[in-house]
Amino acid sequence: MTASYTASGTSTGATVDCLPINDPVWGSSGSSGGTDSYEPDLRQSRTVDEVRLYFRDDRAGNRYRAPTSCNVQYWNGGAWGDAAAQSRSPGTPKANYNVVRFTLVGAQRIRVQTTYASGFKTALTEVKDYNRGGGTDPGLGPNLALAAIPSASCTSAWESVTAWNDGIDPPSFNGTVDPRWGTWPDTGEQWGELTWATARTVRSAQVSFFDDNGGVRLPASWKLQYRTGSAYADVPGASGYPATIDQRNQVTFSAVSTTRLRAVLQSGANSVGVLEVKASG
Repeated sequence: MTASYTASGTSTGATVDCLPINDPVWGSSGSSGGTDSYEPDLRQSRTVDEVRLYFRDDRAGNRYRAPTSCNVQYWNGGAWGDAAAQSRSPGTPKANYNVVRFTLVGAQRIRVQTTYASGFKTALTEVKDYNRGGGTDPGLGPNLALAAIPSASCTSAWESVTAWNDGIDPPSFNGTVDPRWGTWPDTGEQWGELTWATARTVRSAQVSFFDDNGGVRLPASWKLQYRTGSAYADVPGASGYPATIDQRNQVTFSAVSTTRLRAVLQSGANSVGVLEVKASG
C-alpha cells in the first residue's frame, strides 16, 4: 500500500485490516496539497469494477472530514487514467461507507484520488476492491427501498424517518454524522414502513440498527410484515431475524407482492433506532 502522503501516527496498512470503523487509519494531515491519493497493493493484475471507501470524520481531533470528491484511477502501463462511467453512492462523499462503481478494468494498480474539504484533510479506515460483474451488494438485488416513501409509528424530533431509505448506508453507528431514525424516549412496539406507488415483489430485506449504548439500543425482537390488501401479515418463510450492531441484518422469505413492507420492532427497556433499510425482489 502506498500514498502520496501519510501523516505521522497513521499507516497505509490500516485500510486493509478488515476494521472499517475508527482507528487505525491512513490520514493525510500535514499534506501541503489540495488533493492526495491512496493506492492499495493488488500484487497482480486484477479485474475490478467497484471500490468501497470508508472515510473517517474525527470531530474530536478536527483534522479529517470526508472529501468534497473522490476519483478512481488505474495504471494503463504508461499513465494513470480515470475509470470510465463512475457512479457514486452517496453522490457526494460522506463519512464512513461510500461505493464507487465503474466500467470493469484490468490492472495491477488502482488508486483513489481525493479532493479535500476546505480546512481539512482526508482519512480512510478501510478500502475494498471488488469485481461485481455489474452486480449489487452480495445477497441483495436492486434496492427497491429507494423508490418507496417511508413512515413510522413515531420519530424523535432530532431524527428523520427518511433515513430509512436515503441510500446512506454507514457500516456502523457514528454519532450524528449520518442520518438516522430513532424513537427515543418512546419504547414498546414501534414500526417503520416502506410504501410503494404500485405493488412490488419482495423476497429479501436488510436492516441496519443503531445502538448508542444509551437511550437507543438494539431491539429485543423484530419481524417483517407486508400489506395483504386490507391487513398486515407476517412475511412467510422468514429465515430468521438477527439483531446485531454494526451489521446489515438480512432476512430472506417467500416472495410477496405488496405496496407496503413494515419492520415491527419490540424494544427492551430502551428505545430503538435504524440507520438504513434495503429491500429486494
